Amino acid sequence: MPVRLVCPSCSATLSVKDEFAGRAVRCPKCGGVIPAAPSGASAPPPSRAVMPPIPLPEPPPAPPPAPFDVPDEPAPPKGGKIVGRPTGRPVAPVPAGEERDADAARPARRRDPRDEGRNDADPGDDDRPVRRRRPRDDEYDQPEGKKGGKGPVIIIAILCGTLLTCCGGVGYGGWWLYSKAKKAKDDFVEAVDKFNPRVSSFSYADLEVGTTTRTETDAKLGGGRIATDADLPKVFATDPARADVWADKVRQKRAVLWQNSDDYIIAAFHPTADGNARLQAKEWRPKSGAALREGELNDVKFAQQYPPGGGPGIPVKAAELARAYKDNATAANEKYKNKNVLVEGKLDDLSFGFDGEVQALLEGVPPAPGKALGTLVRVVISKSDVNKVLNVSRGQTLTLKGKCSGLTGDLFVDVLSATFDSAGTDPAPTVTASLLLAEYGRGSEATDEKYKDKPITITNAVVESKDGEQSVYVVGNLKKSTVRIKVTLPFDTKKQTATLKAGDRLKIKGEYSSSSDNVIYINRAWIVP
Repeated sequence: MPVRLVCPSCSATLSVKDEFAGRAVRCPKCGGVIPAAPSGASAPPPSRAVMPPIPLPEPPPAPPPAPFDVPDEPAPPKGGKIVGRPTGRPVAPVPAGEERDADAARPARRRDPRDEGRNDADPGDDDRPVRRRRPRDDEYDQPEGKKGGKGPVIIIAILCGTLLTCCGGVGYGGWWLYSKAKKAKDDFVEAVDKFNPRVSSFSYADLEVGTTTRTETDAKLGGGRIATDADLPKVFATDPARADVWADKVRQKRAVLWQNSDDYIIAAFHPTADGNARLQAKEWRPKSGAALREGELNDVKFAQQYPPGGGPGIPVKAAELARAYKDNATAANEKYKNKNVLVEGKLDDLSFGFDGEVQALLEGVPPAPGKALGTLVRVVISKSDVNKVLNVSRGQTLTLKGKCSGLTGDLFVDVLSATFDSAGTDPAPTVTASLLLAEYGRGSEATDEKYKDKPITITNAVVESKDGEQSVYVVGNLKKSTVRIKVTLPFDTKKQTATLKAGDRLKIKGEYSSSSDNVIYINRAWIVP
């Protein structure tokens, strides 16, 4: 009766005669050894557990034995083959029919692409391990390099790449920091260059078309620079059409630019942009707010409207000019505004403006009953003629030529950029400091009565000391003086006392006020250069 055996390695089922039940046999499928089973015992059912294959020595190079052959055994008796290996016990032969049954029960193995063209009847075509094939003689014999021969090269390449990457990163970081620092420095320098608080609507109003020179404009606004084509889009960002109007003056290098942050004053000069050239046209272009412009960019029209020297000017008395504006400002503007006038009047007072310019106040319309203030003509003097005006005494008649700009409130009729034309007789007495002090020493009451509330000019006054910013004590002689003169300047002329020191000699014009305790008081005074 056949005995069924199960291979513990691949779970293949074999049928052998019971006479071989006590023998161990080799599995024809995987080559594993199936242990012996007792005779007549049926094979146990296949188990899920797969025993690991028992390692066998590599088969000899000789052709493998046929299935179910017993290794190293003599030829089997007639009618069958001996399967397994010697165990010291007799082995029953396997009938030929049973062998065929075992071969038929074995499933066909999966064909390998290498098996194409191989004969299935080839005895070597089985599932047992096959020895490694020797290389053919016609195959390319590649020499085997040393193991790991390229490793150092790869490591060096990686290290070099890492080093280059680090150096590149450090270099880029340094360049980035340098460029950022340079940009911050450049931005700071540019911001400082653009900062100019003197560029404002107020300083713009002080620039008189036809009379103000380039030198005087730079004195008011600081040094300007010649405008370029690249400046025009920035200056006229809100009104690009004006850039085309100014293009010719820019190409002629007669346009000058002053800047305070994003606020601009652009001015054209005639006939060049040199120091003595006259202001031809000007525009105030702020970042926010209304833009202003004045003047004539056309050279022919400019020469007609603003002839050299400003023309003869319209002669008018200061009192008449003030009265005309007081009565009808509209009619007065039609007659005088933006036109040169030759105004004549008595000097009421002198004051200094924000930029140090001298302003001569001429008597105009006296105060109305019950009013403290009347209407004066305020004349802003050109710097070239300041010293001439400072030599005029209060109450003295003088004639000035400038451009009338109209009424400012109800207090002033302004005449700008005026030049000195002439002066009348000086009504103020002129006396030396020593003589005035000696006269006071002989009789203080008589001296007060002679000079009180009258303009006076004091010469050869020696500075003894300063009292604050607006007052200075002067004497005739520092060693012998027991009486002093206290000179008080208005608050807007206090700049004249800033550089004074003891021993300086001065010429003073002012008003004799009073005296007390050996001190003579001179008020509303100014120092004559």
